[in-house]
Amino acid sequence: MAEATREEVIVWVLESAGLHMRADTTEAGKLVRLADVVRRLMLVHELPRVEAVEALCTALETAPVPPTLFRAYSGRRAELLEGDAALFGFHTEETWAKHRAAMAWQRIQEARESNRFASTEWSERGLRFIGWPPPEPVAAPAFVVPGVPAAVRYIRENWPVSPRIRLDGTSVRDALDYVRGRAFGLSIRLSDAQALWGGHSEPVGDADAPVELATYADLVRHRQANPGTSWDTPENQIALLRAEVDRGARVVERGLRKRIGAELGASTQRIAQLLNKELGKRASVHAKAGGNVTDLDTKRRTG
Repeated sequence: MAEATREEVIVWVLESAGLHMRADTTEAGKLVRLADVVRRLMLVHELPRVEAVEALCTALETAPVPPTLFRAYSGRRAELLEGDAALFGFHTEETWAKHRAAMAWQRIQEARESNRFASTEWSERGLRFIGWPPPEPVAAPAFVVPGVPAAVRYIRENWPVSPRIRLDGTSVRDALDYVRGRAFGLSIRLSDAQALWGGHSEPVGDADAPVELATYADLVRHRQANPGTSWDTPENQIALLRAEVDRGARVVERGLRKRIGAELGASTQRIAQLLNKELGKRASVHAKAGGNVTDLDTKRRTG
């Protein structure tokens, strides 16, 4: 089968990073995680991470119609992000005013609690010292528009940094898969992703042409172009998977199998099944080589 072109990189998987990539059962309900788009841009177009993140943000900003944003979850349908839910930790003028009022009220309550056992005179002095409203912050926040503008700002500020290796050999969490990150699970419709970055959902080219996988990058391209196909053809797919797992283990990469699963369109449970299958084959080969296993005699004895 011919390799997908560099523009045809966006495909759909049912689960990514343990999240259910559907908003509903229709074709329009299929979703793509934006973190996966960044990784595919890096892989297929050979971009450094900073450039891949910027390419993602630029495409979102310049889309003729801004894509609808969803947040995917584990074990349930994705939910539409709109209004205050699509601020990603930033503020509009309205939400900032509400936040200021809430903080001021909290200061008053704290002052009253601290002066609960003081005389009336000292309590009043304490409240006057606290003041109303609270003093203005040193720098006012830059207000955002909910939706794509807020998401792009958050992504630009948090996603370009690659995971670093600490002195003790452990790795820092990847911002693309950080479950407490405000953009974890941020997704758009598959149709929108394909319109922005290209894609295909059916194999292209000659289905009988041989596929040669020499590296893990080849494996990622093959699995993304052929979701749901057998792991036995080509034969070295699981071996390449094992090599990548061993490489990540040597550098003590945290969230290794989640990252690999996201790239290959497989759950961590499926990754474990494949690795166990590969270990079983390896043990069988060694046993036969040592003469410990004999082929089963299926011929009926006569006489």
